[in-house]
Parts: sequence; structure tokens; C-alpha cells
Amino acid sequence: MAFSMKPSLDSSTSGPPDLDALERARAEGLWLNATVVRVDPYGLQVQVVPPGSQPDALPPPDLDALERARAEGLWLNATVVRVEQYGLRVQVVPPGSQPDALPNHGLVHVSEIQYGFVQDISTVAEVGDTVSVKVMTLDRDSGRVEFSMKPSLDSSTSGPPDLDALERARAEGLWLNATVVSVEQFGLRAQVVPPGSQPDALPYHGLVHISEIKYGFVQDISAVAEVGDTVRVRVTGLDRDTGRVNLSMRASLEIFEQFGADEWIDATVFNVSDRVVEVQARLPGDDSGVASGIVPSRELRAGPVQSAMGAAEVGDTVRVRLINATGRFGPVFSMKPRPDVSAFAGVPPEALLPAFVVAVLDDSHIFVSVPPPTDAGEPAEGKVRGVVAAEYQPGQMVQVRVSDVNVERGLLTLTLGGLT
Repeated sequence: MAFSMKPSLDSSTSGPPDLDALERARAEGLWLNATVVRVDPYGLQVQVVPPGSQPDALPPPDLDALERARAEGLWLNATVVRVEQYGLRVQVVPPGSQPDALPNHGLVHVSEIQYGFVQDISTVAEVGDTVSVKVMTLDRDSGRVEFSMKPSLDSSTSGPPDLDALERARAEGLWLNATVVSVEQFGLRAQVVPPGSQPDALPYHGLVHISEIKYGFVQDISAVAEVGDTVRVRVTGLDRDTGRVNLSMRASLEIFEQFGADEWIDATVFNVSDRVVEVQARLPGDDSGVASGIVPSRELRAGPVQSAMGAAEVGDTVRVRLINATGRFGPVFSMKPRPDVSAFAGVPPEALLPAFVVAVLDDSHIFVSVPPPTDAGEPAEGKVRGVVAAEYQPGQMVQVRVSDVNVERGLLTLTLGGLT
């Protein structure tokens, strides 16, 4: 068993541990009361004052004073003695301790250093630094003490994050400016101070999970934002017990209920692939955000579209309209005017109509354009399901039957009648 011989923080008033008394205890085989000060993988670190020690030998830490500090919620000055991956080891002498009492050792777990994520503990404090802590838990049997540095490193100048203001922002669906503090594989860590917070309130840290960055797949988070960037977020979840905050950069699908089929909005292109153009559409309103969505190749222009590549460049501003708010990859937009399909409402379901393939969607779907059934009508487009898509290519002529007409969206539901 190993003992601690650490002197007091103020060695001018107390002598070192009495080794003669300790040697007598060893020779006589005495059992001594010891206080556990640290639990390591290889054993227990303990402190003991053997009987017969010199009067000025160091007494053990004063647990009663520490318990009073915990009960009263006092902030204490603590000295960092070690920096670990999982937190800070500190020592503290609470006010009201017995004269010359040894300092209490304890842990400030990484989750108790600040609100939100701590990427690098070594940037928060170093060995020898003085930090403000409060006692969270005290186990008299084991001597284990847990401290917290939340809500602030300097509680004299700043208050904790204002949860009430954050809750109001969540309830009202407000869009807030947030600063990215770290970029992780699973999302963005950001800090935000909601409007209406108390003066000097600290920023609140939250997570924008990768699934909440945009609708659809995010291949590289570092391409979306960097540390220090300002992003627009809304609060989607708040747990007062744990302090966990969930943020989202995606617009709520409910906002699309106000969009008409012919309402055009501005959007910025941020990615172009073979089949889709990905855009961020600026939502109307003074306190709105942006909605990430896609423009499929079939919705770029009238007629066959071999590929979306070349149809737009990253950074371009385009005009789009919403055609589906709940697509598999988020909102689906179109850059084409909504066609008038009312003329197809009277077409018998058994009638065969000529059409040409606009786009091949996947292994079993194609998108076709159908000429108007009358001279007064307009061409319309629709999806044909249940085909072997590999047998078709844009521009190819086919025959289709009309099974449903959606006048509001300007779309037809079609079945394949055969090749022409």
C-alpha cells in the first residue's frame, strides 16, 4: 500500500508528515484509519495520520467543511493538479475547514467543465491554474469528491446560459445565429445566445446532428461549415436536467404548407451531380431560414435531360417552386412552370398516348412527357413505375395510359402501354 506525503498548500504553518510515528505504526502492526483521495487503475491513493504523530503533523481533509460548501452551493477556488482525457483533478480547502487541514482532492469530469462539448481539455486549464468549482457529490465512505465548473469559469462576471430564453426560441420556432465551435464526424457543435437572454448570460452549446444539417445525405461535414462560421439554426430539443440542446439547420416541413404550386422563390446552388441539383432555398419572412432540397434532372427544363451536370453551377442563384415537401431526400423543387394537365382529366384509362422519356429515375422508374390530347392543351409529365429502366433512355418514344391526373401539382400518374 502506498501513502501520500503531500504537504499542506501553506507549509509555513504545518510540519511534514511524522515519519517516526508511521514507522512505529508499521513496527507494531497497527491498523489505522485512512482516507481515500484517489482511485487509480493500479490501486487506491490514501491519506493517514498515525497515532502519536507530532502535534503539527498534517490532519486529514475536513469533509464536514466540504459538505457544508456542497449544501450551501458555494463556489470555491481550486487548484488544478492534473489534466486527464476525462477531466481535471483539482484540490481545494473549503472555508471553515479545521486549521491546517489538508486539501480535498476531487475530479471535475469533462461533462462538468462547461455547457456543451469540450474538444480539448488542455485548452481549458493547465496544472497550477486556479478555477472556480462547486461540490457536486461527496462520498464519505470512499472519500470521492466530484466538482463542477458549470455554469461558468468566472461566476462573478457571467451567469449561466438562459434556458428560459432558449425555451422561448424553441417554442416560437425562431431562427438564431450560431457559431460553429467544432466539426465532428457526427455533426457540428455550435454555441448560441438566444434573444431575450439575461445580461451577461453565457452562450449555450448544442449539437447540429449530421441528419439535421440538411435534407438528404451529407458526404463531408467539413464542406458544410468550418470552426468560426456563423450558421442559422433553430432549437429542436432542450433537456433542462442534462443541459443537452439539439439544434437543426433544416427548415421545418410545416413551413412549406404556405407555399402554393406556382410560388417562385430564390435558391442558391451548392452541389451538382448527375441526377440532381442541390439548392438552398431562402424561405419568405423576416426571420426565416433556408431549406435545403433538390431539383431532379427532370425538373430542370422541358424535354429530355441526359444529366444535371452543366445545367447549373455551384453558387448560381436560380428560381424554384416547391413540388413535394416530404420527398425522400427532403423538399423537391422544380425550375419548370407548373403545366396545366386539366385536359388529360377526360382521357379514358384504356387510351394509349404517345410520350417520350424525359429521365431514367432508378432501376424501375422513368419520367415521361406526354403531348396534349387536344390542340388547346399543354404537354404534361408523369412518372411510370414498374419498368426495367435499363431498357430506356432520354428521348425514347413510348406509349402510356393515364391512371390519375393531379391538376394541383400538374402531374400525371401513368402506366406503360408499350414501345412505339
